[in-house]
Amino acid sequence: MIQSQLPSYRDFGIRGNKSIPEYFKNEVLKALSFFPELEHTSITFQLSKKTAKHIMHTHVSLSSLLFNKHKRAYTIIISNNFYLQNAEIRMSFIPKDVLIGWLGVELAKILAYESISTYQLLTEMFSYQVSKEFVKKKELKANRCAKKRMKTYVPAARKFIIDKSNLPLQVVEKVNTMYTSPALIVNFINAHSAVKKTK
Repeated sequence: MIQSQLPSYRDFGIRGNKSIPEYFKNEVLKALSFFPELEHTSITFQLSKKTAKHIMHTHVSLSSLLFNKHKRAYTIIISNNFYLQNAEIRMSFIPKDVLIGWLGVELAKILAYESISTYQLLTEMFSYQVSKEFVKKKELKANRCAKKRMKTYVPAARKFIIDKSNLPLQVVEKVNTMYTSPALIVNFINAHSAVKKTK
């Protein structure tokens, strides 16, 4: 098992290269335990008070790109509130296993970033801004990586989003077959709601 390489997931909290708000410290440390390769990676977990369309998003510190790729610094921004079908959902109401699953998908992205060159990373950052297909491809790849390591946590996040939405059965079936990433599911549901509202 991947996580057995570390004696305890709480060890991540004393490495000095992780900045974790006390508010969801245990959930972050649990998610990190599935990614032992990130033990020495600098990651800041930042809670945003702004209500956003995105549940979470990850970016790399541009200044850290001047150094070796193993010295890069990343920030995972977690929205305190996010929209789902025009309804505001507070992070405090999200079950722990769901939050752990979402965090795992973001950590899977960082794991992928760590394996590529600075030029490749900059290219991906640009593609994220201009190509929806590229975003979908990368989200699905991160989702598969996280699901393989974390088993039930990622499906729990997916189920939570679908259960919280008021979608017709045929739309739910489409989501189940086409959109497996939490971020993609939220985007799809919000887009579907916007289209329905304009009709």
